[in-house]
Amino acid sequence: RSNRSTPRDMTRLLTAVWRDEACTPEHGAAIRRLLGLQVWPHRMAAGFPFDDVHVAGKTGSLPTVRNEVGVIEYPDGGRYAVAVFTRAANPAATLPAA
Repeated sequence: RSNRSTPRDMTRLLTAVWRDEACTPEHGAAIRRLLGLQVWPHRMAAGFPFDDVHVAGKTGSLPTVRNEVGVIEYPDGGRYAVAVFTRAANPAATLPAA
């Protein structure tokens, strides 16, 4: 058995969590709070270096894989679910830092 997902799957899940459609509102709030604590500033959040833009996300890495999913929230109320899945062409054991 394997775990697989696509960027589309992940953005649909995040959208459902942010709309409280994936679980109870209480559980959704807890998930959103935890995702807000797990953002690495040198990955997706680096693309939004503004004090009034909030990035909540989760990374996932393997030796040749660097992934991150998250929701970008703007001060005007706009929310955008984003998923970035990458795979290195070179299966070398050492890749540049993520």
